[in-house]
Amino acid sequence: MSSKVVLAAATAGDPKRPNEVKRYVPPKYDPEANPDVMLIGATMLGMFGLWFKVRMASWGALIMVLSSVLNMKSGQYDMKQLVMTSTFAIMGLAAAYITPQMAARAAALKAAKDAQQAAEAAAAATATN
Repeated sequence: MSSKVVLAAATAGDPKRPNEVKRYVPPKYDPEANPDVMLIGATMLGMFGLWFKVRMASWGALIMVLSSVLNMKSGQYDMKQLVMTSTFAIMGLAAAYITPQMAARAAALKAAKDAQQAAEAAAAATATN
């Protein structure tokens, strides 16, 4: 078969109706209708990490904030939300990593003080005998 016959057979039964064909019109972009899902998720993870001192949640929030910042267009920056979300993520990390160290240091100081008091009491007891 020649290519003309194949082309004629292919277009003969074409179901398109040219009078009903409409051009594609892209939807208009509304920045208020499209919230940044990554920033919302980062806010929730950051709060969870801060309140419950979960390190992985705080790290996830920080990664989501960075991902959201890197994917933003120049006109989409909402500085209030960026600052709030990154603050939650960073403070969650600080609470998860610093608080246990401070508690351990306080326990070590209390144990040293108790040991010193016990040694003084033992020395006083041997001195009176």
